[in-house]
Amino acid sequence: MSALLFLLSIWLIGALLFFLLFIFGKYHVKITSYKTGEIYFASGWKKVSICFLLAILWPYIVIKNLIKGE
Repeated sequence: MSALLFLLSIWLIGALLFFLLFIFGKYHVKITSYKTGEIYFASGWKKVSICFLLAILWPYIVIKNLIKGE
């Protein structure tokens, strides 16, 4: 049980740090429309929700890139 809590705390701390980095950094969220190919930059709630989603999924992204060797 303590190992599970340890992994959960690492994931939550990483998610919080990534979210704060994305929000307060000078990063722009670029979105491409699949149908039209139009590119625009998200702002406001869209930017916050996309940054939150990326912060939550960081273990999957990191492990996937480590397996691919990038």
